[in-house]
Amino acid sequence: MPAIGGKKMYYLLHNNENADELQGIGRDKFMCLLKESGLVVRKVRRSRAPGTNSAGTEQVYQNLKKVCQVSRCNEVLESDMTAIKINEGYKPLSLCMDIYSRKILGWHLGENWSAAETAKALLEAEQTSENGLSGSIHHSDRGSQYGSELYETLRLLFGIRGSMSRKGTPTDEAHIERLNRTLKWEFNLRRRFSSFEQAKETIYCAIIIYNDLRPHWSLKLKTPSQVYAEGRL
Repeated sequence: MPAIGGKKMYYLLHNNENADELQGIGRDKFMCLLKESGLVVRKVRRSRAPGTNSAGTEQVYQNLKKVCQVSRCNEVLESDMTAIKINEGYKPLSLCMDIYSRKILGWHLGENWSAAETAKALLEAEQTSENGLSGSIHHSDRGSQYGSELYETLRLLFGIRGSMSRKGTPTDEAHIERLNRTLKWEFNLRRRFSSFEQAKETIYCAIIIYNDLRPHWSLKLKTPSQVYAEGRL
């Protein structure tokens, strides 16, 4: 039921020939009168941004993150995708972060939502990580990209153990969800970009600031890059 403001109520009660009859009427009758008087504002349906979809997931893993007490870098990685709005349409920003240091190890702004594009963030994380990612836990949601054969091949190649959130439980990957929110709101990545290149350049600058210049209270006012380099808080 749409919200009825006080001004609408006042107008209807004081501009109806049978105003006295309106006292004590039921909700349905009242709504009909509002519609007849043109006082109901139609809800605007917003287009939903694309994202990960678990419908085509080939491989599902148990949640290893919930039983792991993270105590060092490269122990648990978390990955996710978020939609970046560009004039030509929504593009996927894939992120891969180290949970202990909060450092973004890999990222990729893709041309499409395929597993091949998503995996490029993990590839960069492997290349930029210190001493490789062998033995690490890679946690994500149950999106088809993360449950694809390609992603499974990379996990085996790098010696990474797969882990996934429970279905419909975003709190299972709270760290990467918070990162998405920080990038969208503090670095204004939620806005519409005029071109793919503009979006990519802005994301690149935002991640450098996030990793190298922005102290975190949860990291004792160190930056993610500082903690990652030191290995411990």
